[in-house]
Amino acid sequence: MLDEDGQIYLGEHLKLLGSPVAESKILGHAAATRALLTELERAAQTEAPVLLHGETGSGKELAAEHIHQQSKRAAGPFIVVDCTVLSEDLFESELFGHAKGAFTGAVANKTGMFELADGGTLFLDEIGELPISQQPKLLRALETGSFRPVGATKNRSSRVRVVSATHKDLAAMVKQGTFRQDLFYRLAVLPIMIPPLRSRREDIPELAQFLLKELSLQGLGQPSLSKAAVQKLLQYDFPGNIRELRNIIHLAVALNPSGEITEASIRLPEMQSTDAAPEPEPAPDPDPDPAGLQRSVANAEHLSPIELAEASYIMELMNRYHGNRKQVAAGLSVSERTLYRKLKRYRLNVHVQSPHPSS
Repeated sequence: MLDEDGQIYLGEHLKLLGSPVAESKILGHAAATRALLTELERAAQTEAPVLLHGETGSGKELAAEHIHQQSKRAAGPFIVVDCTVLSEDLFESELFGHAKGAFTGAVANKTGMFELADGGTLFLDEIGELPISQQPKLLRALETGSFRPVGATKNRSSRVRVVSATHKDLAAMVKQGTFRQDLFYRLAVLPIMIPPLRSRREDIPELAQFLLKELSLQGLGQPSLSKAAVQKLLQYDFPGNIRELRNIIHLAVALNPSGEITEASIRLPEMQSTDAAPEPEPAPDPDPDPAGLQRSVANAEHLSPIELAEASYIMELMNRYHGNRKQVAAGLSVSERTLYRKLKRYRLNVHVQSPHPSS
């Protein structure tokens, strides 16, 4: 291959035959997780810009990658642009590239990320951090598909699908004059909310197991989680979401590189999330059944430590809310139907009736 300066490059070009659908990296079976996957897969079937909104550490980049992998552009590149590190001086050069000699230090031509994403997906992470002075340049590139590298004399074009993400309220920023309204409408054609980890608490055991396996592949031992350790994780709000869970598990593995991770090894910050909604006061059930709230699991010997911990947590909630199934389901962030299936699966000694079809 020859570049614009006549420099010869030797290499190879690989092209995928077809576009096999990649397995999702988003783990979990909570109602909020399943709803999210449904939204992401619908978005993947279109070319419309997507705006992902979620708290820090909730997995916005993973969601963007899922959209890319499930789309017709899966065989193309997935380019991540971290807007938090793009200053006004760097933005144009990093996103659109520059020509040799365009400024001091530009000793060679540079291809920008907008062009590198040609035929694929451009992920603009934390788009709310983009300086407002640079927003018109991004808007023009998105509207026309063309751009001009810094110092160049000709426009270039790139066919990209744009997915953006932010933890900020962009609509409020528009009202404050810190984010352009036209750019906001261009980016937010398909807005998708990423649920915080506390809204998909049911997924915590599975995520913790995945993180343990991930760390073991890095040579950090092969520890296991005790029942008490899992229960402690289930009762925490995780203001830092999955990123915080990863750090907590990493520390626990460092403390127990080859043994069982105990409750004491799960070190949580003293302060809980201020964003988390306060837990509602348990209301007595009109017809409580105290005799049915025995804290026992009939088939405990057939359950894994993770399953046993979840079963015990469900029983704890049943006791806390006096058997009120609606409140227990809310505490688990699942539907009453899902709760019923779990009670049957774990053969918990609780008298329940099958939910009505409309529940």
